[in-house]
Amino acid sequence: MEEKLQNYCDSLSPKKRLVTILVLGSIFGIISLYFSFSAIYSINKTDREQIKIEHINQLKLHFMDSIHQQNLK
Repeated sequence: MEEKLQNYCDSLSPKKRLVTILVLGSIFGIISLYFSFSAIYSINKTDREQIKIEHINQLKLHFMDSIHQQNLK
């Protein structure tokens, strides 16, 4: 497999090699940008769905220390 690819690349002229590299680089770059932006978009989408603001209810605390017990008597 490597030999076939190497023979094919050796048979290309320098201009065709340059064009091939630029085309493949552009394709892979566009795919990379697509995955990056779609990941960022999905993160923002899930953050909006999960955040729900609710009011804080007052917490009832029960102190059972020695001072509080003396005041109850």
